[in-house]
Amino acid sequence: MIIMNIPTTLIGGILALLIAGQTLNVSSTIGLIALFGICVQNDVILVAKINDFIKQGMALHEAVVKGAMTKLRPILMTDMVMIVALLPMALSKSTGAELHKPLAVVYIGGFFFAIILRLIIVPVLYETMAKLAMKKSKNYPGTNPIFSHCSFEKRCQKIQSPGRYNAGIFSRHDPHPEN
Repeated sequence: MIIMNIPTTLIGGILALLIAGQTLNVSSTIGLIALFGICVQNDVILVAKINDFIKQGMALHEAVVKGAMTKLRPILMTDMVMIVALLPMALSKSTGAELHKPLAVVYIGGFFFAIILRLIIVPVLYETMAKLAMKKSKNYPGTNPIFSHCSFEKRCQKIQSPGRYNAGIFSRHDPHPEN
C-alpha cells in the first residue's frame, strides 16, 4: 500500500521539473530517489499510528481519521522544513546552480504534492484495503486481518503467552520448563 504512493510523489517531482523548465538529469534523479525514501518513511509513520489506534480498540474509520490528523503536524513540519531549506538552492543563479537546481526543484515539487496527497491517498487506501481484508477473513473467526501479516505481532504474542516462549525472542532453550 505504501509503495503505491511512490507514483504520486514521482508525478509531483516531474511536474515541478516541467513547471521550472528543468530537465531530468542525474541530479534530479538522485533527488527523486531520496524523495521516495523520505515519503515512504512518512507513510510508514502514518500507517503505524493508525495501527496503534486500531490496537487500542478504535473503529477502523475513526482510527484512520485520528491517525491522519495526529500525524499531520509532524509530517507537515518536516516536509516544510525541507522545502524552506531547499528554496535558496532552487532560486540560486550563481555558478554551479544548474547542477543543484533540479535536485531542489524535485524535492520542493515532490514534497508539496506528497503533503496534499498523503492526507487523502494513504488513509483512503488503508481503509479500503483493511475493509477488503476483513471481508476475506470472515471465514476465519478470531483472526485480525490487519495484523495477521506482522511477524513482530506474532513474536509479541509468543512472549506474552505462557509456556516455553517466556524466555524471550532470542532464547534457544527453555529455562522454565512447563509443569
